[in-house]
Amino acid sequence: MRGEPPYELIYEALHGAGVYENYGTSRLIFDWLGDDGCDWLKTEYGENWECVAILEYCTVHFPSSALVTLAARIMVADFVSNNGFDAGYASRELIMLASGSEEVAILATNTRKKAGEAGARASRERRLQNLELLMQQIEQLSDAVGFFSEERIVEQALEKTVEKQKDFPKSQKTHADYGTALRSEEPFKSRYEAVFKKNA
Repeated sequence: MRGEPPYELIYEALHGAGVYENYGTSRLIFDWLGDDGCDWLKTEYGENWECVAILEYCTVHFPSSALVTLAARIMVADFVSNNGFDAGYASRELIMLASGSEEVAILATNTRKKAGEAGARASRERRLQNLELLMQQIEQLSDAVGFFSEERIVEQALEKTVEKQKDFPKSQKTHADYGTALRSEEPFKSRYEAVFKKNA
């Protein structure tokens, strides 16, 4: 590869498509991957795992010839695989595609909006599904109310849900968020209170 990749153009493409915010990976990518996906990429690719995460997202949501996909490819080639040939090839493609096209800015704005809406919707749906699974496990353990503390029953329900559902988040932070949601958000709040009313 001759010279440095066109980083100004790379960052412009990443920001334009919404996969980068303030020179950092967008929350959209993390939500799309989920906790388990993020953990797996961290283990596999180390400190530059976010470059791979962005490329995976772009590969699914954008054409292979899109500016943002090429930009993500360059980042992976440069920071993860150290593939100078691919970085150089993709850089030339990116420069050629980006040169003088007003449509790029319009397309990037529309794509960013659509990708953001789709990602947020998928994340909300996945969260609701997970809350439903957890609530069902708590309801199945309702006979234990009075014998065990509320915290222990919720903990047991989380353990069972993680066992049964391989893609259920495993992080303590997410588990705490789910516990708060079940206690405060309908349609789960009334069901949660119905289970634990025996403690009243």
